[in-house]
Amino acid sequence: MTHDEPIHQCRQAAHCKSRVRDDNGHWHGGGVERPDSLCRGCEQAAFEAIRQLYDDWLLLEAAKLQPPPKDRAPKVTHTALYSVPIRLDIDTVQSAIEDETLTWTITLTRGEPLPTSRTLCVRRCVSTLSANLGTLVDLPRRQRWRMTPLADGGDEPQSVDLDGVDAVLKLAALHHRAREVLGLNETRIWLPDPCHVCGVKALTSSPDQETVTCQSCRTVWAKEEFARLNGVGVLDPERAS
Repeated sequence: MTHDEPIHQCRQAAHCKSRVRDDNGHWHGGGVERPDSLCRGCEQAAFEAIRQLYDDWLLLEAAKLQPPPKDRAPKVTHTALYSVPIRLDIDTVQSAIEDETLTWTITLTRGEPLPTSRTLCVRRCVSTLSANLGTLVDLPRRQRWRMTPLADGGDEPQSVDLDGVDAVLKLAALHHRAREVLGLNETRIWLPDPCHVCGVKALTSSPDQETVTCQSCRTVWAKEEFARLNGVGVLDPERAS
């Protein structure tokens, strides 16, 4: 290893967008200069997810009173006299977005007053976080208090050690949870070819067809590299199954 090479790994480890595979087939996070930090790819992806949280919250609010998809609707075994007026799965994610954005906004602003309206408060929090993502991700690790649900009802405060990377990853994860409950996750385009690394037919093309990913061994190729390695000219959507 030369002096200029990074000596630490991205906090995302095997889930890192710049992950590398060693000779034993194990995945490692991409190289970073500072310990316990994110590589540029993971950081930028998380930042982009955080910027979308207010739009996610609005979509969740609009969808909360809509009936759930058939595959998520509760099984009815008897005639119910009353029905739940809101989608509880949506309400749970929506509340989590409020709590998490509020917690880290208060941390950044040191208690700056926020709007009392839920919608306006979320908008202000996401705006504040989006404008200070570099500061947020660099927050040092320290003890913070969180309310933890009790098995028999209610909540109790619990001490946890969190830093800015934890904050960014938690907030970004809420964007993906929101898309999941809203049914907005991108549909994967499956390719018929087996992966030339692991031999499993688990290749998917990104919606823009710029990358190919093996969902089995997690190897990722740019479309030109995949075409070269597999002896095809271009990715053909009509060949996808």
